[in-house]
Amino acid sequence: MFSSRAGASNSNWRGGKSSHPLYGIYNEMLHRCRNPSHPRWSSYGGRGITVCERWRSDFWTFVADMGPRPEGVGPTGRAAFVLDRKDNDGNYEPENVRWATALQSGENRRLSLIPHSGTFWLGAMGGEYNASKSHCIAGHEFTPANTYRDKGGKRRCRTCNRLALRAYRATPKGLEATRLARRKSNQRKGTK
Repeated sequence: MFSSRAGASNSNWRGGKSSHPLYGIYNEMLHRCRNPSHPRWSSYGGRGITVCERWRSDFWTFVADMGPRPEGVGPTGRAAFVLDRKDNDGNYEPENVRWATALQSGENRRLSLIPHSGTFWLGAMGGEYNASKSHCIAGHEFTPANTYRDKGGKRRCRTCNRLALRAYRATPKGLEATRLARRKSNQRKGTK
């Protein structure tokens, strides 16, 4: 039977934690560090990253220390601010954790060797791999004239884009698309 009792007078009430906006973030932080079956455990608990006793034992202390999550939405439609450790080898504790934008968090990733096309390159785990690099993966320099941001906000190489477009245009599908685009352009100009 449904109980109409609210709050502390309800024996099933657990303090309102689960409806708090930071509870999911808190829970995920705990699981990454404590649960070996968590998909990201090897990058957190498996490396010895822990949550301080103060936060591990009391969700409300975590809320008081962190404050509310800053508002805003990023270019991907997700929340603009994420929980970030200033020192990636440090633990989750008040002095080492902050609210950061996804870009700040991505620039604060540890580097590791990641396989790519049979070779290895240094990349940021889970972040934009070229955020701190001076050249693209093909070796072209990231200069203001040779760099642009795609719709997702990632830095891209204009030379690589130009080469990929040329290669596409050389395919039968690309040739037909190019002819069609020229035909439409000429019709707008009034020529044949």
